[in-house]
Amino acid sequence: MDLPKSKLEFLVRSAQFACRLPFLYASFNRDRPLHVSPLSVDVNITDRCNFACLMCRGANPGYKPKPELSIDVMKRVIDDMKQMRIPYLTLTGGEPTLRLGFILETLQHSRARGIAVGMVSNGSLLDEQEMTDLVRSGLHRIAFSLDGATEEVHDSIRMPGSYSKVIASLAMCQCVKKQSRYNFRVHVNTVVVRPNVRQLVEIARIARSFGAVSLFQPVDVGQAEHQVGSDPVTSASVRSLMVGEREIPVLENAVSELLALQRRDAVVANLTWQLRNIVSYYRRLASGQDSFRFRCYTGFNTIHIDSDGKFGSCIFLPPAGDLNAATLKEAWDSPAYTLHRETIRKCSRPCSLNCYYPMSLGMLAYNFGYLPVRRKIVNALAKVPA
Repeated sequence: MDLPKSKLEFLVRSAQFACRLPFLYASFNRDRPLHVSPLSVDVNITDRCNFACLMCRGANPGYKPKPELSIDVMKRVIDDMKQMRIPYLTLTGGEPTLRLGFILETLQHSRARGIAVGMVSNGSLLDEQEMTDLVRSGLHRIAFSLDGATEEVHDSIRMPGSYSKVIASLAMCQCVKKQSRYNFRVHVNTVVVRPNVRQLVEIARIARSFGAVSLFQPVDVGQAEHQVGSDPVTSASVRSLMVGEREIPVLENAVSELLALQRRDAVVANLTWQLRNIVSYYRRLASGQDSFRFRCYTGFNTIHIDSDGKFGSCIFLPPAGDLNAATLKEAWDSPAYTLHRETIRKCSRPCSLNCYYPMSLGMLAYNFGYLPVRRKIVNALAKVPA
């Protein structure tokens, strides 16, 4: 979900969340939705990727990509989203731009139905004309993966030569914005890991220099080791990236600086609790704690659809069904999804993903109301002559 662009959007979204919260809490306790639709749908449109990043299942040379969703099923999902009033769709992978024609059709179909679409990319394949075509077709937001402030660190996590490509993609988006009337958003996604823990603030500054905002998230160590059918090779590579006890003080300082940067400038897209949660997550793992208890609402906030049509809310649990054989609404209300939500509610695995949304009006008011007002006041006072 994106930050509101205006006071009106903030008020509308706050009212929507306020009306939704009682139904969300009631739904959570019953493991089935009571007048609650998800906030977003995430679709992994392909498992194929031109990278082999250390934290990804593609790091295993023996990994075989799953079959890919057809455009007819994708369009049906979008039609169901409109019917269910789900406002946001995110396209992920693999590397989604390997299916550029599929993306363009998806964007056009979504725009006709009033659904905003975002996409996550490694930033290695798009040229300026293709980026222009995507934005012209209705792309609302694009997020590029940047895992280091230097070529050495980023490329050691992703792929040799990838740092220069993502920086070029950020610069390209600036050019497309200047040359067109389309106002799309650019994000920089960073996985917080041992090699880059000393570069997080600089990554946020790089994002700001290109007119982008940063989003930080830890590597999914605990989930990778508990995932049903998890590959031990992938799990081992993920474990090596974990922020350890010796790096925790460095991470704490970095998060403190990011919070200060967030108060001054809207360059960090994380909610405040998400940034703080990264520290507590890694601290718990470093101390050997492998059982966390929290209220995870992802079973009511998000639907994740894999490239083969299997769906669920938590990507680290077995799927709740197959959208090749059911509509989105049927899937959402199915007994299998109820069981999926019950499993999520009882889950105690280590987790710090941004998808579980512990929603509260106070949190929304602080991040979407107080902080923007504070920034305006501080900036206005800074312009007043001494």
